[in-house]
Formats: sequence, C-alpha cells, structure tokens
Amino acid sequence: MNAQMPLKSRPGNEARGRRFLCAWLAACATSAAAADTNNPPMSPEDYFEGGTNTYNNWVELSTGGFLTRGNQSQAEAIQNRNSGVFGGIQDLHLQGNVFTNTTLTLDGRDIYDQHDYNITTRLEHPERWYLQFHAENSRTWSDDIGGFYPPSGMQYYGPNGTSALALDHGEYSFQGGLKLNNLPAITFQYTHSYRNGNEDSSIWAPTHPDLTTTVRALSPSLYNIDETVDAFDLNAKKNLWDTDLGLGLHYEHGDLNDGLDSVFYPGEPVQEDLTENQKNTYDLFSANATGEKLIKQHVFVSAGGMVANLDNSFSGSQVYGDGFDMPYSPAPGSGLGYNNMTGSSHMQEYVMDLDLLVIPFKTLDIIPAVRAEKQTWSGNSTGIGTLSTFPTEPFNSQSSEDVIDVCESLDLRYTGFTNWVLCVGGKWDESDGNLNQLGGLSQVDGIGVPTITNYTGNTSLLQKYSLGASWYPLRRLALDFGGYYKNDQYNYSASGNNTLDGDTYPGYFTIQSFETYDGNCRVTLHLLRSLTLVSRYEYQLSTIETTPDSTPDPDSVVFSEQQTSRMYSHIIGQNVSWVSWSRLSLEAGFNYVISKTETPASGAVAPGATGAILNAENNYWTLNFSPSLVLDDKTDLNLSYFYYQTDDYRNNSTAGVPLGAGSREQAVTTTLTRRINPQLRVSLKYGYYSYNDALTGGNSNFEAHLIMATMQYRF
Repeated sequence: MNAQMPLKSRPGNEARGRRFLCAWLAACATSAAAADTNNPPMSPEDYFEGGTNTYNNWVELSTGGFLTRGNQSQAEAIQNRNSGVFGGIQDLHLQGNVFTNTTLTLDGRDIYDQHDYNITTRLEHPERWYLQFHAENSRTWSDDIGGFYPPSGMQYYGPNGTSALALDHGEYSFQGGLKLNNLPAITFQYTHSYRNGNEDSSIWAPTHPDLTTTVRALSPSLYNIDETVDAFDLNAKKNLWDTDLGLGLHYEHGDLNDGLDSVFYPGEPVQEDLTENQKNTYDLFSANATGEKLIKQHVFVSAGGMVANLDNSFSGSQVYGDGFDMPYSPAPGSGLGYNNMTGSSHMQEYVMDLDLLVIPFKTLDIIPAVRAEKQTWSGNSTGIGTLSTFPTEPFNSQSSEDVIDVCESLDLRYTGFTNWVLCVGGKWDESDGNLNQLGGLSQVDGIGVPTITNYTGNTSLLQKYSLGASWYPLRRLALDFGGYYKNDQYNYSASGNNTLDGDTYPGYFTIQSFETYDGNCRVTLHLLRSLTLVSRYEYQLSTIETTPDSTPDPDSVVFSEQQTSRMYSHIIGQNVSWVSWSRLSLEAGFNYVISKTETPASGAVAPGATGAILNAENNYWTLNFSPSLVLDDKTDLNLSYFYYQTDDYRNNSTAGVPLGAGSREQAVTTTLTRRINPQLRVSLKYGYYSYNDALTGGNSNFEAHLIMATMQYRF
C-alpha cells in the first residue's frame, strides 16, 4: 500500500487551491466594490458636512454670554456685542416643493438681546417667476467718551454717561420677478429702511478742565438719529438683436430727523446744553437705460445713461438752554444760535458713459471708457438768529452751482511675454463749474458770519497713471510690481464783496495741487509644497501745494506759494501659510505701518504757529496667528490670536487737546467642534479680549470674556 502524500502537498490539489483562492478573492473584491458603490466610506469632509446624503434643511441654535470688566461701553463698541447673556437661532434654512416646480425657502436668524434678526422667505418657479420678502435688523454700539486732561486727571463723558450708545439699522423689503417667453424680464422691489438710536460724534464742546481760564474742547456730543427711507425700483431686461438692453426706474422718499446734543462747560456754574435739530424730507426720482453687445468676438460695447431729480425741504434750530430740546429763551452767556430755519434745495443730474473692450489679438486687451456728468444745484434758507439776550435778527441765504464733469480712462493688459503679465492705465477727469453764494447764517449784533456775496468759478484736472507687472520666473516664485502717480489740480477764481479778507473758502487762494506717488511690490514664494510665504511692501508720498490770492486783504497775513501738507506711508506685510501634515495647518501674519502727515503749522516751527497743532501720525503694527488641528475624524480644534499696538499718543495738554492713538489690543479665541453623527454637530467657543488706551488715561481699558455654545442639526 503506497503511502499517500498530504493533501496540501499534492500538485493537483495545490493548483486547485490556488485557483479557488484567487476566485474567492476576486468574488470578495467584486462584492466589496459593489458595496462601496452602494455605500462608499465617508471622508472626514463628508462626515462633517452630513455624510454622502444631502440635507437641504438645518437649524443652528446658539447660547452664551459676553462678560466685561472695566469700560463696558468700550468693550461693546469694539466687539459690537451687547454684554450679558444671549441666545437664539444662529442660522435656519428650510426648503421644499409646495407645488409642482414651485419651491418655498425660508432663511432666518434671531439672537435674543442682541437686536439681531434676519428672515427671508422666497417662493419661486425656476426660470418663470419669484416672490420674496426680507426683514432684518442689526445694532451697533459706540462709546460716548470724550477727552482726557492729564494735568487734572479729568475724564469727560457725553450726555449718555458711561453707557454705550446703540444705533439700530434695518430694512423690510418685498420683491418679485417675472420671466415670460418673448417678453422682457421684469423685477419690482419695495424697500423700507431705517436708522434709529444714538451714535457718538467727533464734535467736542469747550470745557474749563482745570477750572481756570484754560479752555479745551473735551466734552463729547452724541447724535440722535431717526431716519426712514422708502424706495421703489422697477427694472426690465430684454435681448434684442443680440444686444442686452435694460431700463430702470427708481423713486425714493426720505425723512431724516437728526439732532446733536452737546454740553458746554459740564459741571460748571456756566454749564449750558446745546440742542441742534435738523429735519430733511426729500424726493428722488431717477431713470436709467443700459445696453451691452458683443461685436465679432473682438469688441464688447457697454453704454448707459441716467437722469435724476432731487427735491429737498429742510428745517432746523440750534438752541441753548438748561436741558435738551428746550424752547428758545434768551439767556446771558448763550452762544450764537438760530431757530425757525426753513429752506429747500433742488438738484438735477445727467450722466452717460461708454465702455469698450477691444481684443485686437489674444495677448492684448484694450479698455477705453468715457463718462460725462452734468449737475445743477440751487438752494435757499431763512431763519432767525439768536445770541445771549440781544434782540433776534432774521437771516436768509441763496446758493446755486453748476458743474460739468468729463472722465476718460484707458487700460491695457499684455500677456505676450512668457511668464509675464503687464498692465498700464491712465485716467483723466476734467470739470468746470461755478458756485454762487449770497447771504449768511445767524449774525446777531454784528457777531457771527458776515453777509457775503461770492461768485466762485472753479476748474479742475485730475490725472492718474498706473503701471503694474506680474512675473513668474520659477514654478514656486511669483513677483508683482506696481505703482501709480496722481495729480489733482483745482483752480479758483473768486469775486464778490467778501472774498479777499480770509473769511470765506476758497477766496483766499487760487490754486491747490494734490500729488501722490505710490509704489508697491509683492513676493509669493512656495518654499515647500506645504509652506507658502507672501511678502508685501508699499510706499506712498502725497503733498499739497497751495497758491494764495495775489491781492489779499491789507489786514490779513501775506503768504507765498508753499507746500501746505506732506504725507507719507510705509506699509510692510508678511504672511505665512503652512500645512505641516494632514491634520495641522498654520496661518500667521505680520503688518507694520509708518504714516505721518506734516504741515507748516504743526509744532512751533513756522512763525506764528501754535503748539496746539501736531503732526498727525498713524503708526501701528499687528500680529495674527491661527492654527487648526484635526483631533480625529469627528473633532476639530481652531485657535486664533490677534495683537494690535500703536504709540501715537502725544500729551499736548499745555497747548491744546491731547490727541493721537496710543492703544494695545489683544484677542484670543478657541473653538472646539464635534460631529456627533452625520446630522448633528456641536461646538464650544471661548474668547478673551483686552484693550488698553493711553488717550483716555486708561479710562477706556477693559477685559472681556466670550463663551458660546452652538448646536446644528441637519435634516
């Protein structure tokens, strides 16, 4: 009896085993491929966005708190967020078919105690018609803090005290559109917009900060704003003879009721409250027509025209009293004011423009354009001037202006050189007009602005020439260079009874010229596939040359032609982007700005100059750093850091009002996001913010903490 070989050692069985194994592996691979086709594995991106399924609806809820220490109103103004607890719907989107080929969508947001809401509903039949309603409101905060006087350590606050000023912005709109075959596409929209609340002002009233004869403008003011605008728009578009034609009509009615509250010499026996009220009611109508046509694939023509008419009625008063919004009452020490002022103005405007795109060959684009505009203005006003206990005096004024402005431009782009893109452009703007001014405003007992009769002719020529180039010498290196030169010259010729005594602008000079030189460069370097560096530098120099009138008033100081302002800026920027591995990315940036404005009157340099005027400086630097880390397929961690510092504050209290920014600001935020399942995700955010300010002697300093949790559900 022959001994049998083990089964696995038999050549025939081994071959059959290999064939069976290969067939089994092939079947498994086929089955797996089919399974992958029916239910492929999700990538982290798919998981984060809800998996391979598409969810058209979602709701995102949020809650949290904004906690402050220090100047709460400054924190709310800078972060634009009300302190305390908040919560609500961060984002909502619902959509579905209500009829055949008809879709209804709803988008919204509503955050409690932030006065922040937004809702949009849209009913649409694709390519035929749509109806949409939209409503929104948002709030901005500002700090009603005024000047700080270092010698006495006195900090001034406005009429609202240390509380933040709140201003609501919002609108309600309804619009619809209709598209029918062989008929123009028509859209209609009605919008009601508004602004309501208070806002800080850069107008500061006088004080006696050390309770002596020293006077400094340190007491801040605030604006009372109540504005509504109703606008109607009707537009039609149609393609005829391969030309896109458009026609638009616009009507707008506005009611602007604004005021300014100021406290003169607060806390002193001579304190007075000044209320300025201004009411404007206007009606604006405009019509426009446009046309666009492509000619032989090489020339594209765009043209348009507009005519507009504006009628405005206004009234106002400037009243001193023991409180705001008080009726006028003569009182010793009250400054120059007015009441019962009424007036009207009228404006007509005509505009036309023509733009071309010419491509004579594929490496050259030529874009010439021209725009012409004519404006005519006229206005008049009457009122009653007031001052202390002097008898009131009526005043009246009339003015008119006519201006014709023509602007031409030419831009060229050339790509004929390998790895180069060259751009060059020019812009020229000429205007010719005249301004007539008759009368005056609020002169009582010979005090105030005297009655004038001015006839001023003005012409201007504005020129700008720009040049730019992009060069790609290496696959990982790109260089961009650019710059421009701009010269704006204004010529005035004035005549009348009061143009040469220095009282009226611009009667005391005949020419002003503004020159600007600008150069910039940018280098983009990809050191590695995952590391990118972007470096940027820009330099700008601007000067103003002024030529005084050759026959000044004998009582005025005679000046020769001189450079009345010199401004320069250096801007340096560096950004780094690094994706070190698939789960970690880094973004960092640094910016440094040196900017200064010099005038002959700044410092005590020029004869007769006052130390109250200093050179204006705007020097600062910023740093930002933002890493992102994928902890696992369901969890992300995002961090960010921001730093800002400027040291332009100058204590000039012995001669004037101390000005100049001297602040340091930091912000650190971290956000952790977790995907519970393809439909549900949650996140937690923490932010720390700090602010230190030398201009207000530290009275604006604050620290703030933000804690916010959100949950999003998709369905």
